[in-house]
Amino acid sequence: MGVLASGRLGNYEDAYAHLDRALAIHTELGDHAGQAYVHNALAIMFDSQGRTGEALVQAQQALDSYTAADHANGRALALNSIAWFCAVLGNYPEALSYARQSLDLSREIGSADGMAAALDSLGYACHHLGRHAEAIRCYQQALDLHLEISGNWGAAETLGHLGDARHAAGDVDGARADWEESLVILEDLDHPDAAQIRAKLSGL
Repeated sequence: MGVLASGRLGNYEDAYAHLDRALAIHTELGDHAGQAYVHNALAIMFDSQGRTGEALVQAQQALDSYTAADHANGRALALNSIAWFCAVLGNYPEALSYARQSLDLSREIGSADGMAAALDSLGYACHHLGRHAEAIRCYQQALDLHLEISGNWGAAETLGHLGDARHAAGDVDGARADWEESLVILEDLDHPDAAQIRAKLSGL
């Protein structure tokens, strides 16, 4: 927790130093689950700095470590992280492949959180491939799962994406409704992403 907090506060040099030491210890012990946790934390850190390519490498290493540890939940998480970073980098077909693998594994182990995250990533990739109707279906399924498990921030993020897909499909009223609903949740959470949603609404 302390390492991730350091990263959130911008003390990246300290956080990376802590994580490098932790990785060395887990590697020496042969602790694959511990290595996976560190690689996942590094992926989050790199992503927060906009270093998506490096985040992708760490997510791939996390997947290898979770696989070695036979950790199904971790594998599903890492598969979706890879999918998301591929999508952000514009590699949408590969993102679809990894997101589908994550979705299948999440269904197999009964992880609603994992299914919601994978469906959101699928929707994002479909949206950017111009497959708006499919994107909307994926986002709606993800939203339903988030609402079932009271995942407020996840619901807000998916509503934002759903609004993007509806807007791209020409449904301005639908996009407005999704973004307004997302904004209510984000403002309630005092989340910085609220500013992006306000900008989208202003743009209408």
